[in-house]
Amino acid sequence: MVKGYSTPKGLYRTLFELNNSVIVFDDCDDVLKDATALNLLKGALDSNGRRIISWRADFRDEDLPRSFEFTGRIIFISNLDQSRIDQAIRSRSMMIDLTMTDDQKIDRMAFIAKSPEFMPEFDMDCKNDALDLIRELKSSAKEISLRTLISVTKIRSTNEADWKGLAEYVLCA
Repeated sequence: MVKGYSTPKGLYRTLFELNNSVIVFDDCDDVLKDATALNLLKGALDSNGRRIISWRADFRDEDLPRSFEFTGRIIFISNLDQSRIDQAIRSRSMMIDLTMTDDQKIDRMAFIAKSPEFMPEFDMDCKNDALDLIRELKSSAKEISLRTLISVTKIRSTNEADWKGLAEYVLCA
């Protein structure tokens, strides 16, 4: 699992060191935007029998080969719209769009909120009140996500008289 930022050279090293593995890139969207990284990915995702990846630029790392056969698999988890991902990468990949409507997101959050592992320090009444407010304000909310539920639940737990006003400000401002 690789999370965060990677340079093209870091990507090359990752592909080499984790060769023969399933590599999951989560929130590494910059790799999908950098021309050099895209060329490395094109080689790694190629549909030919042998996928040879090369790094022909100068580098000081003597422990990395100039080229190698990549036999691993790659999974990208990204919030980028599919249309913003390079066509050559899309054509070499299986894309699964998990876009959800606001109602679907809220229903999913309600399901997760019932789990005893989700925010166990807060009672279900706080979580339900937060969900009710999110559902009420969904059309004007700037974002609806699990982080939204976490924030609103924390605000609700303060028991302040105007918790809804504060939560609405956080949701919609």
